Amino acid sequence: MLSIEVGVEKGQRWRPVLAVSKSPRSGWRQLPVDTVLQTGWHGLYRDDAMYHVATPAFYPIDGRWYLYAQACPLPANRNYIDGAWDLWVVECGRRIRTLPGFAEVWVPGQPVLGNP
Repeated sequence: MLSIEVGVEKGQRWRPVLAVSKSPRSGWRQLPVDTVLQTGWHGLYRDDAMYHVATPAFYPIDGRWYLYAQACPLPANRNYIDGAWDLWVVECGRRIRTLPGFAEVWVPGQPVLGNP
């Protein structure tokens, strides 16, 4: 899995985006840009804390996955450049399917019934 930051809609909301491959050398395929959009992190996300999420990196620690990222609240002028960026660590409690035949990955959020 590869994580990148993407600012769709001219940077209106920066978010982590994932790409997956069965080999680190080739075959990378980007998942839809809203796959790990922070507004879906129920119980974690707030506009006044994590409106923009950038520089995502996922790490396994003691059998659990964590997302390390910079995040900022929505600035009054809506320009991410003026945001107060802080480092966040978010536990990844939700396992999602990626693409047929590819491994599942852990992302931020609460487990969803019917999705292991």
